[in-house]
Amino acid sequence: MIIQEHATTYRLITQHDHGRISGIFAQAWRDPVTGERASEALIHATYLHDILWVPIDLLPRFANGKPLDFIAFPEDDKLEAYAHGIVSVSSIDAYMGLLHARHFSEFISREQHPRFRSEMDALISDLTARISSTERERADDDLALLRLFDVFSLLLCMTGPHIARTPPPWLDPSPLLVRRGLDAFWPARDQFALSPYVFDRALSVRIPYREVPKTSDAAVLLEAYAGAPTLWQEVHVRAPSQAEMAARTRARASSIRA
Repeated sequence: MIIQEHATTYRLITQHDHGRISGIFAQAWRDPVTGERASEALIHATYLHDILWVPIDLLPRFANGKPLDFIAFPEDDKLEAYAHGIVSVSSIDAYMGLLHARHFSEFISREQHPRFRSEMDALISDLTARISSTERERADDDLALLRLFDVFSLLLCMTGPHIARTPPPWLDPSPLLVRRGLDAFWPARDQFALSPYVFDRALSVRIPYREVPKTSDAAVLLEAYAGAPTLWQEVHVRAPSQAEMAARTRARASSIRA
């Protein structure tokens, strides 16, 4: 679950909905150098990369009177979900399973969770042997792109001028964007700008969410979530104007001098 904390409410977005948004980015991607599209296999893997969270996100978990997001979710339960989801996906498509196994296993400390990493190492080795030589050659590049699309979607779902919470340092600024020479920012509440623009069209992305009132009573929060309708936040993703880029540059220069 992704949690946006507002003044009097929590806005909750499921991981799979975030994953589907990352798939929209994968589908619209154009390599800025070669002009190539993402492969169908990568698009599908990106759309489904958080499908393992579906049963977990049927109802949010709470601790200390607050809903738990995917970062604060208990580690042991998270690893169990990762393992089950990756194995399930691998039984359907070996290449998709390989991308998911590599994506998630590298987030987990080998020192703290040696058994999980050992199991993932064995699965990755098995899946690598099962895929084609062409898939093996493109796996590193596809994994890097899947993570990039994941970050695009997380930026939409976790940041914005209407959200007071400071995003984690691995997200904003994301090293994945910095290494590719990309800059992403919010010119307005419903406008998300990306420079240079790497999609084939302007995108309007609708983010589904449920909103619940802030309270420290977990039972009240659960009841509110179960009865809350699905609402939608629409965000327009586009290239920034020259004026917006100039303002962005001035703001960065001011922050450095400060």
